[in-house]
Amino acid sequence: MSASCWNPSFTYGGSYTCTVNVSSNAGGVTPGTINYTLDGGSPVSVPLSNSNALFTITQPAIGSHTVLIGYAQQGNFLAATPITYTFTVTAQ
Repeated sequence: MSASCWNPSFTYGGSYTCTVNVSSNAGGVTPGTINYTLDGGSPVSVPLSNSNALFTITQPAIGSHTVLIGYAQQGNFLAATPITYTFTVTAQ
């Protein structure tokens, strides 16, 4: 699993976006889901489409945040090592 997230620092009102790719030596992973949590909250499931997922966290609160992205074992595909990203939202 790999991920690319952007807007590591932005003013309140903006969004934080990540694209995730899940693959294996056996090929693409579809169907399936990835999960992400924001600041240790409840997991949010995002479906994979052609082994990719895209999610946006819209208008997070001012402050520092942590996003944990994971892929649990599904079918014949083993779980992936979770990826952690951090970002900061500043006041306008």
